[in-house]
Amino acid sequence: MFDWDTYWRNIYNEWATPIQLGILDKWCQNTQSDIEFLEIFLKGNKLFRILDISCGWGRHAIELKKLDYEVFGLDFSFSLLKLAKTASKLNKISLPLIAANRRTLWCEEMFDVILQMYDAPWTSYWETYEDHLDYLQRIYRALKPGGYFIAGTTDYQFDKEETISKEKKQMDQQGIKMLENLVSEDRFNHYSYQKIQDLFETTLFGVEVELNQYDINSAFQASQEGYVLVSRAMKTTVEIWVFSRNPDMEVLLLRRTKKSGWGKVFWQPITGTININESPVEAAVRELAEESGITSWKHWIDMKQPFYFPTRGLGTLHKTLYAVEVEKQDIVVDPHEHDAFQWVPLDKVSELLYWNSNIKGFGLFKSCL
Repeated sequence: MFDWDTYWRNIYNEWATPIQLGILDKWCQNTQSDIEFLEIFLKGNKLFRILDISCGWGRHAIELKKLDYEVFGLDFSFSLLKLAKTASKLNKISLPLIAANRRTLWCEEMFDVILQMYDAPWTSYWETYEDHLDYLQRIYRALKPGGYFIAGTTDYQFDKEETISKEKKQMDQQGIKMLENLVSEDRFNHYSYQKIQDLFETTLFGVEVELNQYDINSAFQASQEGYVLVSRAMKTTVEIWVFSRNPDMEVLLLRRTKKSGWGKVFWQPITGTININESPVEAAVRELAEESGITSWKHWIDMKQPFYFPTRGLGTLHKTLYAVEVEKQDIVVDPHEHDAFQWVPLDKVSELLYWNSNIKGFGLFKSCL
């Protein structure tokens, strides 16, 4: 089977030399205007945690870090990350860099903003529409409620046949066949705006801003027209209040780890994001099993009180609440999100809750008992 990961890593690693020689300087001439554009949405909020996907040699991440934002850079190319590390030292800043394939991104509500400037996913040779859908779902899960995904792309005018001919020389027969399939099905070119918008809507993103004619005079001397999409993760979530009456009323709380994305330790009920094509109750059952190991219960109560709650300056969180009565038991927590659990007397729960949305949800839970 053709190794696409190695193929793309080699392509991006080859960029390191022209970058070092200054050949791509024209490509960078709009970096400052990019930062000014991003600041419209960042609004100087230094509490925002930002992930720059396909950060390359760090031209956006470094500038944002110099403005005191909390920024992480992620890229597939070790050579480009090495350049980013060197540039960070020259600018006397500390920039966390992650060597990873964006296609395997997996984290839960860790970032307020995710950037992918000039290397948006729909410009690559991903094999199917479902590949793009899976990637955007990963982005969606990684964003906090109302978080921004800012993705830009450019539209090249190039000789497709000549480009394909050059790339076939680097592939085996299976790789050539896959590439020809992409071209024959018209997936070699950039997706149309309408198709991209469909992708975003399917993955529960709301497209807020479309900037057409995002023109650049690149180092390749190609006439380019592109666009930037600024989208927000319209989070629809579930909150499950697990309780036991054995013998006194107690409520299950889980302790969120500092490393899970919020940068602090706090207690909470079972919560989670509703996935694509998943109903709220299906999401609740899944989250209950994933976060506690509970797969059976005495009573399942649909609280029928979905509510909207404003988040930290980003947007609105939509929650559907459930209450689940079980036998008091030991809990198996998911170590990626939680590191402890406790059964808390009903009158002590409010003292431990950190988020106002959880406090409101607890009040609704008590009213249903």
